[in-house]
Amino acid sequence: MKNAQVEKDEILALSAGVLKAEVISQKNYHTDDAFGVEVTVRVEVDTAVLEAHLKKVLEDRTHFEQLKQARAREKELLEKIATLEGENRKSGKSKQESANLKKEFQAASRGLTAVDWYNKATDLWSDGKFTDPGEAVEYLNEAIRQKPDYVDAYNTRGFTYRNLGQNQRAIQDYDTAIGVKPDCADAYNNRGIDYILSGNSREGCRSLIRACELGNCKGYEEVRQNGYCR
Repeated sequence: MKNAQVEKDEILALSAGVLKAEVISQKNYHTDDAFGVEVTVRVEVDTAVLEAHLKKVLEDRTHFEQLKQARAREKELLEKIATLEGENRKSGKSKQESANLKKEFQAASRGLTAVDWYNKATDLWSDGKFTDPGEAVEYLNEAIRQKPDYVDAYNTRGFTYRNLGQNQRAIQDYDTAIGVKPDCADAYNNRGIDYILSGNSREGCRSLIRACELGNCKGYEEVRQNGYCR
């Protein structure tokens, strides 16, 4: 507001880069309790700009969630290794118990190595994309080799394939993640986004709705605000 008037340029600026807008009319009104302004705006969606904006918002949000998950997984594995080392120091274990502890320790160590490779990939993230997506894929391949059921690595590799414009390979990785963990809300969310960005809104919305049912509604809410999944 400026001098009790809505500035038309400010209204247009709010939608700049996402929508084309034109202020048609504005009318002041007041009641006994309040003063207000009614503004009529004609809006034309610029789908090319909208999709670019949507892609960046969703990618940044997805990457942040992946980083949180990696840190949580690393902490969990370090705690498990410490527990296993404590168990191993105890006397009176049978050969079978010792063998089981060794097996668990090796699995946890491989898991921690996988997280290290995963972190190498995420370190290449900058300004909404991987600076070297090809190298990121190589790191994630190694993470998956160390831990073939590493759901987060499949998710992030799918995300990396998106940076490379390989949407179908990205979707295949999300499918694999869902196969390993059928209730993986993040994989459904990422798959839905990739479907929409590749032009398949129907499948995209189905995946995003499933993600929301599983507790991750961020992508679904974002695309609804931008005109999808209505």
